[in-house]
Amino acid sequence: EVAAGRIYLVAERLKTRIRQETGLTASAGLASSKLVAKIASDLDKPDGLVIVPHGEEAATLAPLLVRALPGVGPRTAEALAVLGIKTVGQLAMRSQSVLARVFGAEQADNLLRRANGIDNSPVEIPGDPKSISREITLAEDLSDLDELKSQLRPLADHVAWTLRREGFQARCVYIKLRLLPKQRIWRPEGPGFGRLITRRCTLPVPVASAQAVYGAAAKLLEVAAKGTGLGEGKEIVRLLGVGTATLSHVPRYAQEPDAGHGEAQPLHPQQAEDGPLFSRDREHRLDVSVDQIRERYGFDAISFGGPAKRGDSLP
Repeated sequence: EVAAGRIYLVAERLKTRIRQETGLTASAGLASSKLVAKIASDLDKPDGLVIVPHGEEAATLAPLLVRALPGVGPRTAEALAVLGIKTVGQLAMRSQSVLARVFGAEQADNLLRRANGIDNSPVEIPGDPKSISREITLAEDLSDLDELKSQLRPLADHVAWTLRREGFQARCVYIKLRLLPKQRIWRPEGPGFGRLITRRCTLPVPVASAQAVYGAAAKLLEVAAKGTGLGEGKEIVRLLGVGTATLSHVPRYAQEPDAGHGEAQPLHPQQAEDGPLFSRDREHRLDVSVDQIRERYGFDAISFGGPAKRGDSLP
């Protein structure tokens, strides 16, 4: 109780400091694990502070809807509802064998542990990221490659912008696809979620531009289409993601290339099958200009567009 009281005071001081320095309220959760503490922080918003004593984790989580568990999204919640499971307590009482028939043994074990408030993952100080990615669940399932590529563009743009903002370049680009059969009947005893695939490539040099990330991702999408039912029209895409890995630190893009530093030095030779996408100097200048606009007006102030189609008119 003494230790809990001290931790409570630390949490109160953090909340007070956040309010004083930012003018914002913050909610906090105190528990024996990261999982339960995270959930507890959502139980009394805004400006709440919830303590879950050790030994009461499962009882605290039991009345909550399954969506309260991190990692349980709409699709997982839908599959659980088919099994008659709507609350965390109902999930905690369900047998592993029943859950495994729907989700597989590994995910079933993970769901049961979290439903019972069990989380042994350590609290770690954040280090450099291993990867930077962006993904979306599509509002409508897609199979057309041109439409999928148009969805890739803003994802690649956001990933590249994050790379530059954090001071990284990447040697590896990858895409993630969740594929579903075009003709399908979902059954509770089956997986019901299609299959998740990734395709990746290693670039000859590190990159951090939207054009370079998108160019690699678009080619990977074409490769994935040829090697799956997507290219034959037998599968459709539900989830689409773009990511980068093998990150290395680089100086931030803070100044124009010729702002007192002489001629800009080439950053990387980004090549496509039909020649360079951009000259290195032009690509760097474009990155700098885009970043300056977004720093001042926000990310959505400018977007990465594709080539104009015949018949399109400029404003």
